[in-house]
Order: sequence, then structure tokens, then C-alpha cells
Amino acid sequence: MSQTAIIWPMIAHVLLVYIVYVLMLVRRAAAVKAGNAKVSQFRENKDEPSESIFVRNNLANQFELPVLFHAVCLALAVTGAA
Repeated sequence: MSQTAIIWPMIAHVLLVYIVYVLMLVRRAAAVKAGNAKVSQFRENKDEPSESIFVRNNLANQFELPVLFHAVCLALAVTGAA
């Protein structure tokens, strides 16, 4: 296995985050279109409609523990320990 193979899981995670952003955009747009929410509700993150609260929480989780994953992957790649 090559030393750069550790970068692929990091790229996959970044793609996952972008997919979650797109999903949140779709869910929020649907909630506004259906009349369940107003755009101003999303600006301050209050009164999130049920259609998008799950996706918003998922996105928040993607910036907690995965940050340590990226730090460890970069450390392993730089030191050659991968």
C-alpha cells in the first residue's frame, strides 16, 4: 500500500460533507416552499423545521470528531507512518 493511500478516506469524508450540505439545502428549500418555515429561521438557527433538523445535526457532527481524524491522517502522512 502506498503512503498516499491514507489521503483517500479524508477525500471521501470531504465529499460526504458536501453531500450533507446539498441535502440540507434541498430539505430547507422544500420546507420553505411547503410553507413550514421562513428563510429568516435558518439565519439564526432557531425553530428548525423537522424536515431539516436531522440533517443540520448531522452536519454539526461532521465538524467534531472527524477533525481529529483529519489531524491524525495528516500526521501519519507527514511522518511516513501510514
